[in-house]
Amino acid sequence: MEAGLRLRSALSRSTTAAWRLLSYSLDPRRYTPGVLRGLVVARACMLTAAFALALAPMHIALRVVFASTALATALLVDRVYETVASSGIDDEVPSLLLYLLPYAWSTHTVADLIARLAESGSSAFKWMRREAARLKAMLDYGMDPLTAMRELARTTPSRGLRESLEEITHASRLGYSRTMLLSSLVPRALESIKKRWQSYSETAKVVSEVNAAVIVSIGALAPITAFTGAWMGALYIAALAPPLLTLTLALTQPSTGPGRAPLAVRLAPLGVASVAALVAYTKSAWAALALLGVAAAVSEVLGFRYSRMLSRALATLSRAAREARLGRPADALLEDARLIDPPVIEAIIGSVRVAGLSRVWVGVEVLERVYREAKGAMDSLRGTAALSLAVTLMAVLTAYYTVAMLSAMPSAAQTGPTLFRVNVEGVLRLLEAIAPLAGVPAGLLLRPQRPSLTPSLVLLASTALAPRLLGILPMPWP
Repeated sequence: MEAGLRLRSALSRSTTAAWRLLSYSLDPRRYTPGVLRGLVVARACMLTAAFALALAPMHIALRVVFASTALATALLVDRVYETVASSGIDDEVPSLLLYLLPYAWSTHTVADLIARLAESGSSAFKWMRREAARLKAMLDYGMDPLTAMRELARTTPSRGLRESLEEITHASRLGYSRTMLLSSLVPRALESIKKRWQSYSETAKVVSEVNAAVIVSIGALAPITAFTGAWMGALYIAALAPPLLTLTLALTQPSTGPGRAPLAVRLAPLGVASVAALVAYTKSAWAALALLGVAAAVSEVLGFRYSRMLSRALATLSRAAREARLGRPADALLEDARLIDPPVIEAIIGSVRVAGLSRVWVGVEVLERVYREAKGAMDSLRGTAALSLAVTLMAVLTAYYTVAMLSAMPSAAQTGPTLFRVNVEGVLRLLEAIAPLAGVPAGLLLRPQRPSLTPSLVLLASTALAPRLLGILPMPWP
């Protein structure tokens, strides 16, 4: 009996010590209990992954890169979460203000209205529910509404929510009209959607240039590696750049605006391209080409249908804005335009039903203009995607041709034919694996809402087919 009690006491102390160690630097005031537990579990998983990757049977350069990345993620897990949460909450601020707008004339406090979202099942407030739960806990603890909102503004990772809450609390202290304040905040929040897409378009252009530069560097290193066997580790590390850049584009893409795309949809092409790259490296480029061809055909059909539906929804929203400006019912038109941005449109429809069209028609008009300008910023990325694809294609093909022709050099047989042939085959297989990955960033820029796999297919097909059609292949060795 006493031994059992001692064992349980030791386990309890060990668990407490492990929790304190894993929750080090995690401020509990900034997270709900569920999020805090999730961060501790994520940190433990990443530390375990870092240890496993350090011992994994793979190239030493890859082990260092993967293990270091996992360790850095474990140490900065709170920063990673706050970065993702900040983007998600910023996307929901327009919906929050549209939700608050109809109640501007009521006696409800803003803090109570936001706290209600903690138990809301609306798809418009996936991230805001966590902040609402923290605000509700503060109110239940006994804080007055203004103090609780100031504390939430101080600790929230979202700049947009922080600025909105600060203006609301400041106006409440001064006795400023809440109706006029929210009516001015809604257009500003909607304008921020356009600015975020414009900022994203500039970032995407820089990322595409970096991706092209990396592929050009791979093209320069590949012949040297094939001929001498050196820099193979550098090639493996450089091959990781396109997936990481694609991940950057997918994570930084605004999740609001015309045709918001879920993160899973944005990452799906990267997953397909990664499978194709693995098949090309371990099996053959032909099998990868067949897989990627089917996936690209499906993505193009779905993307074409979605683009048409989105254009029709945007035209419908334009009609709804005109009808609202004239004071005519626009509920049915707004329902038809829901595809553009379901959470924001739902919030507007709710505002119309509570406050009436005469009070929210300005928001509808601003929304239509902002989304049309945001779609223009998205469409401007197509030229960048085409240029990036052209540079990447030339770099990969040049490297492949050079490596293939090096194998036919007479001096190669005199310097170690077996080793040289192994180097050539390894580099050629690596270039075939890099081809589908290198095209994913261009596909994401070509169609941000539903990324295209056509650039990956073009690169892999050019790499696998063109040299064979032109007869530029490694010469048979005796």
